[in-house]
Amino acid sequence: MNIVLTYFNPTLGPIIFFSIPDGISEDINKKILSFFNFELNEEFFEIVLVDENLKITNLYFEIPSGWARGGTEMVMISIMMDKEFKFLKKGEFFNQILKEISKKINETNNVYKAFYKNSDFEQNDKEVNVKYDTLKEILQKYLNLLQQEFKSDFEPTKLLKRFKNLKW
Repeated sequence: MNIVLTYFNPTLGPIIFFSIPDGISEDINKKILSFFNFELNEEFFEIVLVDENLKITNLYFEIPSGWARGGTEMVMISIMMDKEFKFLKKGEFFNQILKEISKKINETNNVYKAFYKNSDFEQNDKEVNVKYDTLKEILQKYLNLLQQEFKSDFEPTKLLKRFKNLKW
């Protein structure tokens, strides 16, 4: 299982900003980047890659930004997993989990600064590295919780309640 955060870089276009854990294949990387360019009216969508035996659930959302042109950073969170995974029939479950992650990210003050790591902004604002680490920590915590809970026999609704009660 992986959590992937894709970011629309205004210069480069969509980039994989985080993949936790590291190490998705170049082919999957390209496919996820192409998902970002889909013209869908939906924020949440699922893709099954039959040849790769993967199911990827995705949520597109925006983060308010003081630095981005247009005032928002465009991002997409994806959860990649084996398409045979026992909870895969619960698309609404993953929709809720991805919304919880996006909410947690958006509740983080100035989180948009994370996307400016390795830019000129980083040299002028010490908060860039802090927000980068915070964003990575949020994604890692949710991945860890997903992995732990999926190993147990919790009902998806119980798992969602546990996510909502997380103390950060």
